[in-house]
Amino acid sequence: MLSMNTNEIIIDKDSSSIQISNKITAIQRKSYNYMLKIAKNEFKKNPEKQVFTVTAEELLVFFEIGDQNYSRLKNELEVLNRTQIRYNILKKNRKSKVFGAFTLISEFEYERGIITYSFPLKIRDMILNPKMFGKINLVVIKSLRSRYSIALYELAEDYLNAQIPKMTIEDFRELMGLEEGQYYKFSMFKKYVIDVAVNEINDRENINFTITYELKKIGQKITHIKFIVHKKENTNQTAEKEKNGILHNPNTIQK
Repeated sequence: MLSMNTNEIIIDKDSSSIQISNKITAIQRKSYNYMLKIAKNEFKKNPEKQVFTVTAEELLVFFEIGDQNYSRLKNELEVLNRTQIRYNILKKNRKSKVFGAFTLISEFEYERGIITYSFPLKIRDMILNPKMFGKINLVVIKSLRSRYSIALYELAEDYLNAQIPKMTIEDFRELMGLEEGQYYKFSMFKKYVIDVAVNEINDRENINFTITYELKKIGQKITHIKFIVHKKENTNQTAEKEKNGILHNPNTIQK
């Protein structure tokens, strides 16, 4: 079981599996990250290991789902097992031609509170021993409620020492896991997806950066979005900048 008496539980998560079509709930993404961390710890001890275990109680307690909510957890795992996810959407590693789709876990078995699981064989080494990755803090993930916030937080960590590339609205919608027609009006998309994610991240004291964004228009249509990550300085300086509107100006539109 991972230690809970800490502010940091870091996982080196492969960039390709960060940049996924986020067709899963917040609980499913949180659970997957936790299971990935457990597997990576075991993989370091035995690189030949293919099957991993975690207790249901660990997941329920860590993510505060409810310590008796076993049926819900089983349902969440079934979704992870059957939902096909596109990965490497932004192609961060330009030297790599690898992209495609996979289920987040290839199989799992639940018996008496013990979950046994494995990853798709083709991408197992990429997931467990990544060459390009973001450092994701599971304690931060635990504190985020929206699946959009989690996806954007992971993306920001993936590009923390670089710039998140400008992306099309279509690519960003896929990264957020939106179905065709969902929040089809941009005003709705901005209010219920972009601003929800940005505001929740910026409100968290345990995240060491804030995010703003710029929108680009061609004619009257908003076509692209560019996120800017601002590393926090000390608390007093950051608070003063936010007060003066320097760090948070999410309505900038460029033509």
